[in-house]
Amino acid sequence: MGIPRFSVVPPATVFADDVLSDDPERIRALVVVGGNPVLTFPNAEKVEAALQRLELLVSIDLYHSDTGTFADYNLPAATAFEKGGFHFLTASFEPYPYIEWKPKLVEPRGEARSEWEIFRDLSRSAGVPFLNNPAVSAIDRVLGVLGRSFTADHFYRFLLLGKTTLSRLKKNAGGMKFGDIAWGDFTAQRLETEDGKIQLAPTDFVEALPKALGSPLRASLEFPLILISGGTPLCELQHLDAQHSQVDGEAERKLGDPESSRCGAAGGRERYVGASRIAHRNSRDSSCGVGRNSRGGRHDPPVLGSQV
Repeated sequence: MGIPRFSVVPPATVFADDVLSDDPERIRALVVVGGNPVLTFPNAEKVEAALQRLELLVSIDLYHSDTGTFADYNLPAATAFEKGGFHFLTASFEPYPYIEWKPKLVEPRGEARSEWEIFRDLSRSAGVPFLNNPAVSAIDRVLGVLGRSFTADHFYRFLLLGKTTLSRLKKNAGGMKFGDIAWGDFTAQRLETEDGKIQLAPTDFVEALPKALGSPLRASLEFPLILISGGTPLCELQHLDAQHSQVDGEAERKLGDPESSRCGAAGGRERYVGASRIAHRNSRDSSCGVGRNSRGGRHDPPVLGSQV
């Protein structure tokens, strides 16, 4: 579609367009691992249409997600406690070269399996190279003749070549550090923009901004409450008239009772939102009706805005 790819898949913003296009090279099958594009990709309606058009959709997850409802197959994944390993895919996010072994604590429940085992067997059945590497598939076949298989530990040993051994890593409960922070490496090696700079105001965003600001989110009778993750209010809401019930049968709590301000909530009280009991406080830096989680931590009480 002419969209530059920074990995083996197109950006999330054009995924649905790719699937729904008439391009003979469009995406026809998708395996989702621990993801939920129905909720995380833009334009959920279009994403749902794209998922329905796929010839094959497989969801590998700990839970049956929204995306899983569209999947042809839902495969249960093992949790971090049911498999051993280290997070090599996120190693570039560490402040310095560092890895930590996470040991397996319990056996997987039911039919749950590690992603490694699932993809290894899918590769065998489909006749495609495991890890997109014919050499790895050849090694796996040889080990199979000997009654063994190419396990994740073999791969971990390969990744650790020249650094340490897998057995030594497993003995270091606090992980191992392999160097100091290399300032500037990220922008020099990982930033893939044409000019090698982070664009704070790309042309497409600047051109789309007036339209976005011209159509701010507004409360309605159907959707009276807007939940955001930051401290900047999205719009000026005039009322909060949402009722949330506690699931265990106690009395309903209503956000918007007469004892509070126009926003309908007195600070310091606890409310029920779905099955969760939360404390809230009023804040003048959020618009009326805008509830947000504090950036300070997951245990901080959500902030309910006051009319300003």
